[in-house]
Amino acid sequence: MEGGRADVAAFAESFLGQPLDDRTEADLFGATGCDGDDAFDFIEAFAERFGVDLEGYRWDFHHADEGALLNPGWPFRAPHQKVTRIPITLDLLRQSVCEGIWPLVYPPIDPVSSRPDVWNGLIALIVLALVGIATAGLVQLIM
Repeated sequence: MEGGRADVAAFAESFLGQPLDDRTEADLFGATGCDGDDAFDFIEAFAERFGVDLEGYRWDFHHADEGALLNPGWPFRAPHQKVTRIPITLDLLRQSVCEGIWPLVYPPIDPVSSRPDVWNGLIALIVLALVGIATAGLVQLIM
């Protein structure tokens, strides 16, 4: 049967580049370190391959945003840090294939209208750049 457990497992192994074991099947993204754009690409390719409607999919419950390590956002948390993580399992993927839609119903959270964590990262980069420029100017004056 197209879209059976073996088909979903073969797709996951091929896309993630490693064989599945019990640990990996229980948390595909966590066990393989798949986050950000890689996780988005996986879910989109999965949906296209198996005809799953991702209308209800909420990335922030399943994986980090791209560049989360470079953008800690202190004192603001990124969206994926505001919710309890739900692992993507092989069984969850198989269920979505059977139903044709993303099967999870997520708990309600406040919608993200702005990203103060991103603004904090940008401000920090600008400050570091200005400090670097000022330091370079002082070195030039001293010499």
